[in-house]
Amino acid sequence: MCVDYRRLNQHTVKDKFSIPVIEELLDELGEAKSWSEHLQHLRSVLLILREQQLYAKKTKYCFGSSQVHYLGHVLQEGTVSMDTSKIDCILAWVIPRSVKELRSFLGLTGYYRRFIKNYGMMACPLTDLLKKNGWEWSDRATEAFQTLKQAISSAPVLALPNF
Repeated sequence: MCVDYRRLNQHTVKDKFSIPVIEELLDELGEAKSWSEHLQHLRSVLLILREQQLYAKKTKYCFGSSQVHYLGHVLQEGTVSMDTSKIDCILAWVIPRSVKELRSFLGLTGYYRRFIKNYGMMACPLTDLLKKNGWEWSDRATEAFQTLKQAISSAPVLALPNF
């Protein structure tokens, strides 16, 4: 069973903040079933922001877009995918020469782990290199590195949950 605790908390936890958290605002905007309903929700969100004296730069938002780039993801019509600029960055990554470089690579690919089936198993030879005195790059590590890059380049588009 999957529970959206934010909805549950709306009924069980008293207001702690004078303004809603960003997730609540995004949820409200995302619930619209029609353009006119979306505009009503948008108006209410903007009014809340104005009441709390919060403002956004005009260059930072757009209205009526069917696609949004958000934190390295592309949200579009009920789906989420990886931002192509991040995919290109990962594909251009050269074989790490130090633990620090490997951590950076694993950090970026790990951020997208939900797009890669069996990510942990694929990354295991690389994470083993992060152990104390474990740095010894091998053919197995090279294979894991290339496998992860290939998996990222063919990552699927995921459907967003509809609670």
